[in-house]
Amino acid sequence: MQGIIVYNKEDAKRNWWFIDEMTLLFKNYGVDITLKIEEELTFDELPDFVIYRARHHENIDKYESFGVRVFNNALTNETANDKFVTYEFAEKLGLTVLKTTENLDKVDYSPIVMKSVDGHGGKEVFLLQSKDDAKPVNGVTYVYQPLSDEPGVDMRVYVLGTEPKVAIKRTSDTDWRSNYSLGGHAIEVEIPPEVCDISRKIALQLHSDLIGIDFIRNNGQWILNEIEDPVGCRMVYHYSKYNIFQEFASYIMATLGK
Repeated sequence: MQGIIVYNKEDAKRNWWFIDEMTLLFKNYGVDITLKIEEELTFDELPDFVIYRARHHENIDKYESFGVRVFNNALTNETANDKFVTYEFAEKLGLTVLKTTENLDKVDYSPIVMKSVDGHGGKEVFLLQSKDDAKPVNGVTYVYQPLSDEPGVDMRVYVLGTEPKVAIKRTSDTDWRSNYSLGGHAIEVEIPPEVCDISRKIALQLHSDLIGIDFIRNNGQWILNEIEDPVGCRMVYHYSKYNIFQEFASYIMATLGK
């Protein structure tokens, strides 16, 4: 059996440890894993399965059109990598989210959180004191939200299949953003029951395989902020005993009936 892991060129450099770990684990199953760079995909030789760790759902669509099983599917990738699509998806499920618009003229609050729809890792996220502070880049689409009433704290829940497995709470003493990649503190926490329910509902609707769901605090409750696909695994590796690599590999083999 032959599988591939797909990353774009830049992300492949940063995630060599994920690639190496998954390659070694799959050898135990007699499966060869090869790294493919997204910018160089040709689709002329099809693998048995794909672990897709890039952000262009059109490539997943193509693999799926050939009958290749992709972890995660195109719907998950498309939903997670457009913040406005994520909020529309959440509202259809009846989930609470911050008031979100793509039209700055409709904003009637301050301060304003301005995010590019396809940014990740806390990048391309800005805190504005008024509309006059907005300096959008041509060609980039943004969403606008009010600032939550507990900034600098969030929780990422890792969901394998339909089951929430582990949660990492992130806080920052110096920034209103709590992203681990921006220097936030991280600690494993128990997943609140209401967060488990929301996470399962999202995973069931997306038919996802491995995603991260980010929650923020507002009005005394955890509410959905973003869905992460691909989801980074460094926090789980460093701050919990949950072996996300082994569990993901086992899940893939079980899903493939091996």
